[in-house]
Amino acid sequence: MALKAILYFLLSDDEYKAKKITEFLAESALLNGILCFLFLLLDRLYSIGEFVPTIALMITLLAISILYVIVRYILSGIEFANVFTRTEFKNERKHLLFKAITFSIIFGILMVIVTGVPKVAFDVIQLCSVPLLAGFLLYAMNYVSLVISYRKNKSL
Repeated sequence: MALKAILYFLLSDDEYKAKKITEFLAESALLNGILCFLFLLLDRLYSIGEFVPTIALMITLLAISILYVIVRYILSGIEFANVFTRTEFKNERKHLLFKAITFSIIFGILMVIVTGVPKVAFDVIQLCSVPLLAGFLLYAMNYVSLVISYRKNKSL
C-alpha cells in the first residue's frame, strides 16, 4: 500500500504521462534485475567483490536506474504536451532559460550557505562552475525534451 502511495505522489495527473512513467519504471526495474544478475555472475566467476566494494555496486545500480528513467522521460517527448506552434516553442524556451538561471543562482547561494564564503581562488572557481554546470545541464535536458515534444506535437 505504501508503494502505491509513493507512486501516486511521483506520477503526473495526466493519465498518459503516468502510464508512460510507470512503463519507464518497470523497464528500469527489469534492467536493474539483469544488472544484479550480471554483477552476481561476475562476482562468482571473477570475485569482483575483492576489487569493488558492494556499496559501490549498489550505488551504481541505483544511479543507472534513476538515469534510465530520466533519459527515457526526456527522449519520450511527453513533457511539453501543450507546445504546438513556433511561438509557443520560443516562449517555452525563454521560460526554460529563466528557470535554469534561477536554479543556478539559488544553487550558488545554497553552496555559499553550506560551504561558507570561499577564501581561495580555486574555491571561487568551484563555487561559480558547479551551479553554472548544474544550470546548463538542467537547461539542456529540458531543451532536448522541448524539441522532441514540439516535433512530436507538430506531427499530430
